[in-house]
Amino acid sequence: MLSLLLFLLVTLSIVVSARPTRIHLLALWKLIVDHHYPAKRSISPPKFSKAIALGAFKDGGGCKNSQDITSDLLFLADQGYDMVRLYDIACDQVSNALSAIKQESKLSQMKLLLGILTLGEKLSENVGLLAAQVAGRWESVYAVNFGNELVETGKMTADQVIRDINTGKSLLSGQGWNGPSIIIDTWVAIANSPSLCTAGDFIGANAHPYFDLHTEAATAASFLTQTVIPRLKSACSTSSSTILITETGWPSSGGDKASSSLQATAIAALESLPVPHVLFEAFNEPSKATNSGQPVEGFWGIYTH
Repeated sequence: MLSLLLFLLVTLSIVVSARPTRIHLLALWKLIVDHHYPAKRSISPPKFSKAIALGAFKDGGGCKNSQDITSDLLFLADQGYDMVRLYDIACDQVSNALSAIKQESKLSQMKLLLGILTLGEKLSENVGLLAAQVAGRWESVYAVNFGNELVETGKMTADQVIRDINTGKSLLSGQGWNGPSIIIDTWVAIANSPSLCTAGDFIGANAHPYFDLHTEAATAASFLTQTVIPRLKSACSTSSSTILITETGWPSSGGDKASSSLQATAIAALESLPVPHVLFEAFNEPSKATNSGQPVEGFWGIYTH
């Protein structure tokens, strides 16, 4: 309070001596507001070597059990991944993954990007369920994400998502998590709704070059570096250091431009991206093709094991 009073006295003396115009007064008022209420600024995503997304369901659609999750994580660790994105709390996936990390020495340095898919009326309940599965093991958590492409799909407005992440962060703090919390949407949705840029602690954007009509597998990385990242930097008035590409990949089947060879070409290109990114995804999820009615949705898996 004393520092505020001193600041106001100094600025008042400047005002009196300078005989300011209305423009000067407006500029001075902005200076005072900016000094005491600085705009929220995004941070850089925490560092990792390689990251990939992992689904919680078996080929037939049933839940993976703890042994399945452990096997998946051990396999991914052998491929050099030290950060894995999980999407939700279904199937006890958070608990199973954290238990594997604690039990397997090979996984001791692995971090998890956790997620809560359903917000709105279920937000408080789902934060509680997430915290229960974490059971205090926050040291293995990379960040917590609220929602996935909710604005892009029209399920929520940008204002609603921002409201819920603010509520969610407060709830998580009460559960012991004070690390990064983010929202994830498509790069197009974020660019078109810049208020999303600072909703989380850093920007989480899904970006799939496959869906761009003018992009081929060999130029997948160029689409991100020449189109996606510049657009986000401009819309969000930020640098690329605050951006995490939370999904990017290429399908091996189910649509035009989708084949195993093209996928291999695209993934090789995407792995050289100069910005942090999460490859999509570890293994095929055929049930997604059935549930969505879009064959390509089930065949983004990079590995089999």
